[in-house]
Formats: sequence, C-alpha cells, structure tokens
Amino acid sequence: MESFKYFGLEVPSNHRWNEYYTCCLEAGKGADYAFENTLNHGEIECWVFKKYLFDTLVTLRLSYGVEVWGSSIPKSTWKEFENVQKHF
Repeated sequence: MESFKYFGLEVPSNHRWNEYYTCCLEAGKGADYAFENTLNHGEIECWVFKKYLFDTLVTLRLSYGVEVWGSSIPKSTWKEFENVQKHF
C-alpha cells in the first residue's frame, strides 16, 4: 500500500508530503484566482466580508491537514504559501 486516505488527507506510506503540500499550494492558488474573479465581478466592497470569503475559500485549501504535513515543508515552500496570503 503506497498511501491511504484519512478525512480527505492522502497519507503516504513513506511519510513524504511533497506531493500533498504541492497539491494544497496549487489548490490554494486556484482558489485565490477564483476569489479574485469573484471580487472583481461582484463589486464587493466590505472588507469584513472579503476577509471572511478569503478565509473560507482560500485559506482552508492552503492549510488543510497542515498539522500533519506542515513540519516537513522547506522554508522556500512556506514562502510560496505566504505569498498567496500576501497577495490578498
């Protein structure tokens, strides 16, 4: 068995999380792009609502399961995660 799913988190048998956190990063970037399009087309001006949408649409995708795989990420990759949040 190479991996198994636990609460939607693909747990690799070798405990190397490279593929998983790369997928989380790409999903977060995609969600951020969709979020930006929503803001641009929806003319949402309320900052509190924008933050709520970002947290529910983007942050959850970026950080799903971070308690498990977060300690195995190199600093350079953490910078990429932070860049998505800085973009907001």
